[in-house]
Amino acid sequence: PKVQKNPEFMMAILRRLKDQGISFHVLLAGPRRHWIREALGKEGIPFTFVGKEAAGDDFGTNILDRATLNRLYNAADLYLIPSRWEGGPQSAMEAAACRCKILSVPIGVGRDILESKSLFRSSTEAAQRLAADIREGELNPTVQPQFERWEASHTTSTLKHGLQELYRRIPEMDGFLAKRSKSRPLLPVSALGQLFFTIRRRISRPQLPRMVALNHREGIDAALDRIMKRVETMLQDLGVTIAREVGAAVEIAGWPRWKNGGATRFQWVVPGMPKEELLSDAALIAPSVQDVVNLRSEGCRQPTVTIPFVKISDKEAEEPLVVASGNQDASLQIWEALAEGRPVIYPENCAHYEQVFHAGLAYGEGEDPTPLVEQARHMVSELRELRYLPSSRTSANLLGALLLSRN
Repeated sequence: PKVQKNPEFMMAILRRLKDQGISFHVLLAGPRRHWIREALGKEGIPFTFVGKEAAGDDFGTNILDRATLNRLYNAADLYLIPSRWEGGPQSAMEAAACRCKILSVPIGVGRDILESKSLFRSSTEAAQRLAADIREGELNPTVQPQFERWEASHTTSTLKHGLQELYRRIPEMDGFLAKRSKSRPLLPVSALGQLFFTIRRRISRPQLPRMVALNHREGIDAALDRIMKRVETMLQDLGVTIAREVGAAVEIAGWPRWKNGGATRFQWVVPGMPKEELLSDAALIAPSVQDVVNLRSEGCRQPTVTIPFVKISDKEAEEPLVVASGNQDASLQIWEALAEGRPVIYPENCAHYEQVFHAGLAYGEGEDPTPLVEQARHMVSELRELRYLPSSRTSANLLGALLLSRN
């Protein structure tokens, strides 16, 4: 299953719907549907796959043309979006444009287009909405408002107009747009520049630095000490020599021992780290998206990426972790809970979702999380299957890519 698209979550929803004795049929299209086709077959859930069945990668075979997709959207009663994250999703706009009902997790552009009834936060909630729509047409009133929002803001002509108006507000761009309307030299020049960049990149492959300095004072924060130990191990696995003094061309810092020198710097940060300890010339590495949000809210504009270090625990626990409303510093606690298989109950008006995804339940502002704790206790097995923990290999690859990008 593709991590982003999260078909496991879709299966959890459909199992709950099936258990209610409701009749339904799944319509699948597009490439790389192997896992979900097999899962539906094992569950005895009827489905139709529009495409050619192939054992191997069918990406080139099962990409459908727009006219066929249009017919499928119009044939469907409802479009289900269970993804962990999306750049759009494009499907929310396409389904809205075809006046197809939609049920989606609250992500991406769907939060702008969709009615509240079309959004769900758990498999239980989604199955209840589906059942109510099949029996009583609960989602019928959502179709027209969603179509109107798409038409008002997301058609090609609307986006074109909006972008042109945006650029006209920038004095330097206004003249540029006028010149481009008379002649169009930009495209070939841009394409030529991209070609030279690609050739150069392939000829001169970047190399990992031979030596990296670890700039860290131990004993201040146990969590950061553990992170830096893992960084050290990963660097050794990558064949990089480790220095512990000023002088290396590349430096990875935690709680810094020194703040001078002309090295390329990366600094690992943890929740609660004082702003004065941040190296102003370093690119920052944080445990979670919420930590990046915290840095931005404090006025930090340095380049920042997230590289989590998570290892599935030898011990498993079932009692949910409840993150208090307003707690923006829970990222390390959340990773530890997920590693132990514990569901996480968290406030929805924060970025903890980017860690938990669907391995927990979110509560709204002013909402009492206590009922969700009991619900999560009954869903432990399902939520544990839905957790997504980046592997040590993934983290090591990210660290290596970061070091390769140092120039």
